[in-house]
Amino acid sequence: MNIEEKIGSSSIVFHQRPELPIIDAIRLCKDAGFKAMEIHLDDWNGVFGDPSLIKFPGVWPRTCSKEEREALREELADFSTIIVHGTPWDVKIASRNPGIREESVKQYMEAIEFAHDIGAGIVTFHINGATNPLEEYCETMERIVDFGKRAVEYAQKYEIILGAETGTGLVAPGATPIEKWHNVLNGIGSESFGMLLDIGHVLVEMGYRAGTEAVLTYINEFSDKIVEVHAHNVIAWTAVSQILIDHQPFFGDTVCIDVEKVFRKLREVGYNGPIIFEIVGATKEKILKECQLAKQKIIEIWNE
Repeated sequence: MNIEEKIGSSSIVFHQRPELPIIDAIRLCKDAGFKAMEIHLDDWNGVFGDPSLIKFPGVWPRTCSKEEREALREELADFSTIIVHGTPWDVKIASRNPGIREESVKQYMEAIEFAHDIGAGIVTFHINGATNPLEEYCETMERIVDFGKRAVEYAQKYEIILGAETGTGLVAPGATPIEKWHNVLNGIGSESFGMLLDIGHVLVEMGYRAGTEAVLTYINEFSDKIVEVHAHNVIAWTAVSQILIDHQPFFGDTVCIDVEKVFRKLREVGYNGPIIFEIVGATKEKILKECQLAKQKIIEIWNE
């Protein structure tokens, strides 16, 4: 396998003021030499502020016309791998509130339709957790599994692979994070539905004392279920208000994941899916350089 064909970036790294149109972000990703790209499905949010929110390039399917979808499909045709990532903001497919649950599921079904229109082969989601801390774990799990089965049935007609992202707050009394994921994936029970292994969010999920070994455990446990990898590093540092700050460059004095061990383990277990960078910083130019450095390191590891 030529690993370079699988490495790319999420659209969230291309933030700037004024906001960059998604089609320009696609061209920047292509010009940077990446062969894979993930399109984030919202054009109204962001992950970085200076000091207020800077929106990243994205797409809101309900305002993206047939002609615009065709233009995106044409621009993306040069990529070997295209992924659509459903918005994580304000959606909750396991909500106890039936209205919120219905709208959340609708948005994710629309993500599948949009992916088909632009030629993407993978769609990923955030599955979230319980609405109420007193809720029975089995109730939350039942709603998640129901969503997964419905999504698989809908995606099958397009031969689209689905995945749920790690670190989305599902942990509840009576289940460890590892048990939770076995319950989700075994409950849905489809080869077309797997895990989006976000290596930074694994630490969020496992707790602030987690580190590289937690990521390696996930890889060992779910090696045959990983459909995509989100690649970035994490700061675990008492001098910040948050316990963990993710979406960091691969290398630095304060990051705590040994990315070389992680990608050697992925190579060892035979992972052959996309590796998408979610590295965020002050300027898209600087972050593209960090992504290119990370790409070279992954290629070196794969070719050892």
